[in-house]
Amino acid sequence: MVAIADDESVEFTTEKEVIFSAVRGLSSAILTFETKTGAIRCGHFHDAFSPSSNRVLEEQKSYGIVGLLDFSFKKYVISISQREIAALVKGKTIWRIKDVRPTLYFRKTNHIQTLDEEDHERTILKHIKTMFTSGSFYFSVAMDVTSSRQSVAEMDVKAAAASSRNVEFRNISGRSAAEKVEANLKKDFDMLDERFVFNRLLLSSLYTLEFFPFIVPLIFGHISSTDFLLNNLTYTYAILSRCSNKRAGTRYFRGLDAYGSSAIEVETESLLLTQNRCLSFRQVRGSTPIIWRSSPPDELGEVLKIEVARDPGGLRTSENALYLHLTNLIERYGAPVTLVSLLKSNTGADRINNRRKGKRLLRMLDPSGVANGAEEQYARLAEAFESAFNKKVVELGEHQVGLVGFDEAGLVRDPVNEMPKLMNLLSPALKKQCFLSTRVVEWNEIQLRAGRNVAEGHSVIESKQSGVFRVNGIDCVDMTNVVQYHVAMEVLKNMLASIGVTDTLPPGEAEKVKRMWVENGRALAYVSTGVSRVLYEEQISKSWFVFLFGRTAWYCIVRLGRLYMGTFRDSRRQEEFECMLGSTQHTIEDAIHLRKSLYSLATKQQFGVALFLMMRQYFTPTHVNSALNLVLAAVWLIGQVVVRYFVGNKAWSASVLPRVGSKLDTSAIPERSDETPRGLDHEISKRARQETKEMLNRSGRLGAPKIGSTSRKLSFS
Repeated sequence: MVAIADDESVEFTTEKEVIFSAVRGLSSAILTFETKTGAIRCGHFHDAFSPSSNRVLEEQKSYGIVGLLDFSFKKYVISISQREIAALVKGKTIWRIKDVRPTLYFRKTNHIQTLDEEDHERTILKHIKTMFTSGSFYFSVAMDVTSSRQSVAEMDVKAAAASSRNVEFRNISGRSAAEKVEANLKKDFDMLDERFVFNRLLLSSLYTLEFFPFIVPLIFGHISSTDFLLNNLTYTYAILSRCSNKRAGTRYFRGLDAYGSSAIEVETESLLLTQNRCLSFRQVRGSTPIIWRSSPPDELGEVLKIEVARDPGGLRTSENALYLHLTNLIERYGAPVTLVSLLKSNTGADRINNRRKGKRLLRMLDPSGVANGAEEQYARLAEAFESAFNKKVVELGEHQVGLVGFDEAGLVRDPVNEMPKLMNLLSPALKKQCFLSTRVVEWNEIQLRAGRNVAEGHSVIESKQSGVFRVNGIDCVDMTNVVQYHVAMEVLKNMLASIGVTDTLPPGEAEKVKRMWVENGRALAYVSTGVSRVLYEEQISKSWFVFLFGRTAWYCIVRLGRLYMGTFRDSRRQEEFECMLGSTQHTIEDAIHLRKSLYSLATKQQFGVALFLMMRQYFTPTHVNSALNLVLAAVWLIGQVVVRYFVGNKAWSASVLPRVGSKLDTSAIPERSDETPRGLDHEISKRARQETKEMLNRSGRLGAPKIGSTSRKLSFS
């Protein structure tokens, strides 16, 4: 056996089994997948490798199991094969996934897999692998990244109170090593926050305490850390952004569902760490918290379509969803919950003049409709949200929830003067919320604090955060990140002051923190839009591109990339989210039928449209993350306009592939049936059979020997 680190595992493929060693807990524990029956069981190394005919065929390094894929005919176990360091938090490493390895461990022997099932299997495996290798999945075996530091600290206090009520007389050494390991595993497992375990569905068969030593709960979002010097002391600053697994998806997947779960919900936690202290502050971003939806523009310059419920039944459902969402926030973060809405806009001549001053190119490329006349739709959305909030605030109480509305356009035009105004509005709630502050208890304090149920190594909570800011805009990626940055910097000043540091950060050290928030915004923008660029990031840290080429050029690049992703790639990316989270209700047969039907629709169109649709399915860039992909994106957008202009909207609308938020014309999809074979492959086969028949006829007339017996006739279809 090879020596491995505590957070590494080994995957053995034998003639009869696939075996994984544990990444946490006892090093002798193993998890076995039987290839003959598909059964899963836990055991120990000496049981698996006792003298037998079960020969080891392959041995590979692994870093934990992240999920299982169970088709009706095959079963795969997915493990981490490559990783890289993302952050260091108090000596504990947080990793980013670089690659995963799906391993087949069971195949039905009496099942003959069809070509459609093979295609479906390849598609699902590709979706899952694309998601895992996107660079947005993080994990740690040394610490829990799914929960905030405040949740961890509160759990630690409860655990310390339960296990060390009498520290002086407790015989800690009397517990065996196995009992201590089991107790720690149970505590870590109970501490996981399932809202942010993004591979929860894939781990559903293994999500128990028994299998916890072998699995790796993942978060989806962004994590980074940096060290800065202040007064000759080193401090660590970290940002942890966790995307919720409720209603996760692309940017046009918006609003609340009937149960109060919000789309694009991200919890961002900023940490300040010293040698013996941990200070934390949490913020939340999410889609406007009512039931609404939008669809992407169909062509350049078209206005974003926003639909809000107006009938009495729809309004009641939306208000009830908002109530559930607010009560959920209060339960998780405490009161007061302050909603910061960036939808509030000025009206009248100022807004019209601002729109007229906008660049024509920006109005054409703007995928959200800010620059091309969507103010009325924004106003209706803001009005519907404020109306629902005013009704529910009476039930919840103004001391528990609050609303701060601000004009995002003002923050864009004049951030130097407008941002301080917004911070003044948020200042009262910020003082009420405070922040988490914990201090590690040393040995010489145990006797003094024995009556307070603490022990060595545990943390004493000196202050806690009560309440949260929830920031929302249209896309929750641009100005939302700027607002959260300014709030976090204000909190950082208060954190430093609480530990006796009144000096401000030197410019060089402050720039490190600013760059972290820029990267956080870019990472979350990449998650929801597929473009790792953010508008208005120059309001956080100076950008050399904006300095050289101007803000307009930067905005055109970002908006061009987002328009391309919304038009060409978001439907595929939404399928990837649904595969990961299991939010689709389609069976394998339904998925295969839908894919074949869309392919059939594309090939039956006029030659130009069919060629364009087939090429865009295989040759379009998956992301706009380089200059070459940006050029290709522009070419494809122009090509779409040209094809639509010459072919016409009627033919196009019948053959366009479905996109997130768009309505698929289901009447254009035929009912599932055995259709008569058609297409190029069928024509080639038919012609080959005809030529073979003619050749055999000629050979018979020339007296050549006949094939088969004289009484047997050859028939051709």
